[in-house]
Order: sequence, then C-alpha cells, then structure tokens
Amino acid sequence: MQYQRRNAHRRQIYLIRFRIDLKPHMEISYVQEHEDEFVEMITKKIRADVEWSLRDGKRELEQSHARIYKLDEIIQRLYEDNIEGKISDERFAKMSENYETEQKTLESRVVELRSQIAT
Repeated sequence: MQYQRRNAHRRQIYLIRFRIDLKPHMEISYVQEHEDEFVEMITKKIRADVEWSLRDGKRELEQSHARIYKLDEIIQRLYEDNIEGKISDERFAKMSENYETEQKTLESRVVELRSQIAT
C-alpha cells in the first residue's frame, strides 16, 4: 500500500515538474517547506498559460476576420466573372460553395473564439 502511495506521489511530482518546470530538487519536501513559494510559482505558471492562450486566441480571431473579409471579396469577383462569362455556371457553383463553406466554418470559429476570450 505504501509503495503504491509513493509511486502515486512520484507521478504527481513528475506531472508538476512537467507543467511548471520544477527543478529536480523541488520535490514533496520542497513543496511542504516552501508552500507559499510553490503556490506562487504555480499561480504564475497558470497566469502565463492563460495570457498566452488569450494572445493566441486574439491573433486567430483577427486572422479569421481578415479571411472572412477576403472570402467576401473573392466571392464577389467570382460572381462578376460568372456574369461576364469568364467562368461557367458549374465552375461558379463549385467554387462559391467551397468558399462559402470555408466562410461558415470561420464564422463558427469566430463565435467560439469570442466566447473563449470573453471568459
């Protein structure tokens, strides 16, 4: 039984090291002796992860908005090319369907990103 607990503690230590880059000497004894420092270290790590995730989400949101705008322009030109007879109706239908599918996917992703950023 103690063997299992010890292994469970070792796994927890390993996971903690992995998540917050603890040095090898920072094991349970360190955590017990320096609990405040340890909590602060974990808090900083979590805060940094959240900030990174937020920046990444905002960047993806901006890129998605830009692509949606670009797709509107592409679809407009495609329509004009179809009207002028530069592309066939079948080709127009196929291309516009692909662009509109991409646009709908991006619009769904924008909704997801906005909710993630707002949280």
